[in-house]
Amino acid sequence: MGIQNDVTWADLINPRVRTAITELYDDVFGGSRDSATIRSRCNRPVGSRRVQRRLPPEEVEKLVADYLAGATVVAALAGRHSIHRTTVLAILERHQVSRRGRVLTPDPNEPSL
Repeated sequence: MGIQNDVTWADLINPRVRTAITELYDDVFGGSRDSATIRSRCNRPVGSRRVQRRLPPEEVEKLVADYLAGATVVAALAGRHSIHRTTVLAILERHQVSRRGRVLTPDPNEPSL
């Protein structure tokens, strides 16, 4: 079967051409094209799973104390405890710690009103 470069939209709509494309696809990929089959053939590299890290109660208490002492969520707490920023926020919310808002400083390059 040769490669044809002059395929038109009408050819793609033609049922015989679509059947030939489907058969070729099944020969190449071995089976049906439904998403469940395609997903099941997906091989993940070894060690690609995310590690779920649970902080011990002592570390959670230290995290809350550090936040109350003024540490920033992203830079200090998440990095220090090797957890994600949203996890830090969830822990703070669980311990009913009110979050600090962002302090907006004026841009020195922007003219004042």
